[in-house]
Amino acid sequence: MVTLIFGDYVYETPIFMVKALTRKDLPEAFEQLEKLRRSGYLAGFVRWDAVSPVPEQPVQPDPRFEQTPYVNFMLFRHRRPLALQPKAPCFCPELAKGLDRAWFARRRSAVLEADPRADVVLSEELQLETACEGRLIFESLAASRDVPYRGFFKDAFEEVICLSGRRFLEASKEGAGKPEILRIDAPEADRDCLAAALAGIAEPGTVEAGEGELSCQWRQGLPVKAVFDALFPAVQARGRTGTPEQIFGHELRARGIYGGVFGVFSIGHTELALVERSLEKRPGDQRYRLAAGGRVNAAIAEDEAWEQICAPVRWATLPEGTVFEEAMRLEGGAVFMLEAHLKRIQRQLVLHGMAASWVDPLLEGLAPCEARPSPGQQGRLAPEALASQWARLPEAWREELAGRGASLEGPCELVLTADAGGRATLAARPLSDAADARLGLSRKALDERSDYLAFATAYHPWFDKAFERIDAGECFDVLFVNRLGLAASGARSALVFEQDGVLVTPPLKTGMKNDVLRQALVDLKAVEERDLPLQEVLQMERAWCVSAVYGAVEASIEKPRRPRG
Repeated sequence: MVTLIFGDYVYETPIFMVKALTRKDLPEAFEQLEKLRRSGYLAGFVRWDAVSPVPEQPVQPDPRFEQTPYVNFMLFRHRRPLALQPKAPCFCPELAKGLDRAWFARRRSAVLEADPRADVVLSEELQLETACEGRLIFESLAASRDVPYRGFFKDAFEEVICLSGRRFLEASKEGAGKPEILRIDAPEADRDCLAAALAGIAEPGTVEAGEGELSCQWRQGLPVKAVFDALFPAVQARGRTGTPEQIFGHELRARGIYGGVFGVFSIGHTELALVERSLEKRPGDQRYRLAAGGRVNAAIAEDEAWEQICAPVRWATLPEGTVFEEAMRLEGGAVFMLEAHLKRIQRQLVLHGMAASWVDPLLEGLAPCEARPSPGQQGRLAPEALASQWARLPEAWREELAGRGASLEGPCELVLTADAGGRATLAARPLSDAADARLGLSRKALDERSDYLAFATAYHPWFDKAFERIDAGECFDVLFVNRLGLAASGARSALVFEQDGVLVTPPLKTGMKNDVLRQALVDLKAVEERDLPLQEVLQMERAWCVSAVYGAVEASIEKPRRPRG
């Protein structure tokens, strides 16, 4: 079974395959592309190191699967429009598991020591684990990103997700007998080099410069391979200094499709995207490979070069403008579980390659205060160990809040948000009434496969309807189940139930919010994690909405005959 999406179309009915697994297979593969490119929809990808001058690289074979082909195209008979609808994010990997700044620093130093004038791009490969399905990841990212080129390819051996903002090549004819016009993207820094490359494959005197692009008449009889030889690989490296062997010889690992092309040769029109952001995976493996590049140049600081690697990866894996958010309880000039909140937001920022150095001074300056009861209902859900989990409001925060006229005694909800650039902001808002709490039910199920649910961010569109109900005073919180019918989470709280005299909470894998108070109760073994079908939850003896803001709030569960939103 082959699935291929490119741009706004799904390609169907494959009738022929063009594949090159080794360098020696490439001439025949390009010859087949030449013969078939006007016979239907020829869609697929060309690997970054498929064309000289990239040095041959030994690839450790995977005994289970073929290595990524150098050329992999399918000839399709039909295509149909693909309508992408906005979807909640389902993919939010922890970048620190794959990014290795120490490796990049060593390679950068070695390159500059060998040639202080070097101007190259070093790529770093990440290994990202997720339970999300590739098609689900693709549609979620493609629907939420304004990118002109997007593709998804899956066959028995390879899965590729491509999101690109840059055209590699476009060729079209206005009609029979008309010349074929070829266009490529040409940033100012690369324009002279690309114009010289185009001159070798264009009809004499036809190369023209437009805004951000170059165009020419494709020389009659010129084969496809000649175009790739002239422009490929990595057209963005054409303006760099050094020989091709110097530019590409610093790579320590095969790039796969990153820096290659993905697209379609079709009747009268060819469109290929330069692969700037891509995810690759073998079937049956939970790990995606994602490559990112950083520019090495003596004029570019290491921090700036490292950010060039991190930023595109965040772009491809986090919703645009994502900020991490911590909601805390401020009362009597003290903050409940402040240390746990700061450590969590720091961990999340670091895991996503975001600036987090501002957290260290706050952690070092923590001032404990007298023990006091944890907020909310006292008793079984407030172990004595939590009474010491209060810290004085940091002086910098005190001044910031006082300047805004906010109450420093509370109780109130203190919200800390932080973005990729290391900017942190504070806001204080009054607490809503937690008396006579009701736990509503939602018809909308959470997708437990989404890694994104595990992180505390200000982006949560799947909870919007629930927050409307909460703000309207209809209920204190809303209970969500996941696709499997298991209790997952509240919109703003973690959930704890009493079952046969035991306090239980759904595990994080079901989609539960990882509130710091819930995690503390689990660590203290005051609460046990269990899978809880909704039918069992509705029979529970007692239920609590648990958060570090409200503490433990006992709630009555809405009857299922009246679920909304």
